[in-house]
Amino acid sequence: MIIKNQEKHNASYLEKIKPLVNEIIVVDDGLSDSTISSARQSGATVYDSRIASAESARNYALSKAQYEWILVLDSDETISQNDFSAIQKVIQNENRSAYAFYLHTYTDDPEQEDWHACPVDCPDSKGFIGYLQSDVIRLFRNRINIRYLGHAGELFEESIKHVPKKHSEIIIHSFELNNDREELREKRKEYISQLVLDYKAEPESFSLNLLLGQEYIRLGEAENAVKHLMSAIEIREDWRALYALGMAYIKMERYSYAVKQLERAVRINPRYAETYYGLAVSALSVNQNKEAVSALRRFCQLNPQNVKGINVLGYIYYRQGMYGLAEKVFREALRIHPKYTHAQRNIISLLYDKGDIMKAEQESRRLLEICPSDREWINSLATR
Repeated sequence: MIIKNQEKHNASYLEKIKPLVNEIIVVDDGLSDSTISSARQSGATVYDSRIASAESARNYALSKAQYEWILVLDSDETISQNDFSAIQKVIQNENRSAYAFYLHTYTDDPEQEDWHACPVDCPDSKGFIGYLQSDVIRLFRNRINIRYLGHAGELFEESIKHVPKKHSEIIIHSFELNNDREELREKRKEYISQLVLDYKAEPESFSLNLLLGQEYIRLGEAENAVKHLMSAIEIREDWRALYALGMAYIKMERYSYAVKQLERAVRINPRYAETYYGLAVSALSVNQNKEAVSALRRFCQLNPQNVKGINVLGYIYYRQGMYGLAEKVFREALRIHPKYTHAQRNIISLLYDKGDIMKAEQESRRLLEICPSDREWINSLATR
């Protein structure tokens, strides 16, 4: 584990993971005394590594490992104890040297890319309604040639591309997005600064251009994103870069450019739901309702419980005066995500437009329980 003053995340989990591992290595990358004490009490060996780059801290930790297999976790990540036996089983396979896991990053914000609703009975979510899913390689053999590369430590795959590996069904549960919003923004900016250092050394790297483009979109700097994503596409016509470029153009309100890139992405990978959402947003922005509905239906087929697509579909019906169908769709979104304020606001607006004041006021009270700052908006609807 690389931890930095996040005792609230790792103190109890270090105790829970002890039955799975032979040793726990924690790299002190600027820890408080209480965090160090907590780690040591949990049986971890703590190494001092006050160094700047993520690569150095991670590789320092790898260099201290003594056993055949290494499991890498960040301080806000956990693995269910139900998966411990699965990990013990996969490492018995002598034909594999690395395993990819699913990374579920929990958040109640369904507007984020590739959001999925949690199953009804999901104790590992700690009460969160949904998660973002990605693939990560975190279990691998202890070999000197398997290391993190670059200042950002994100080119790990380069060192294992010739290593026999397999995807498992094991899930890492991440609560990174539960941190302070400003802290996350500063962390993202620091991450970008490390990526930029790597990019300056390798400006022709597809991976670095793609990562920088994706991170600049998340930071809200679409123009910087476009520059790197276009470079990535020149190196390799990859659907991920095309999708990201389309989304960057949407943020810049250049919808015809967005559609062109998103359609290219769909031709390469027709199974990624978010591309259809981008096409729907682009079509809706230029009043092409038919095209938007078609894209949203495909989006909902691929990710049936993603409420942002359901909500936008309801909004189109609402805008067309199909109030009954629109309300039904909004309520389906709220069934999946009871705290989804976008759908709740749309229901309130619809009910006021229908003249159903009593139900509108009832729904308004529900919204205020979730989002008290919406009182002024509700008052403006009630008095119009």
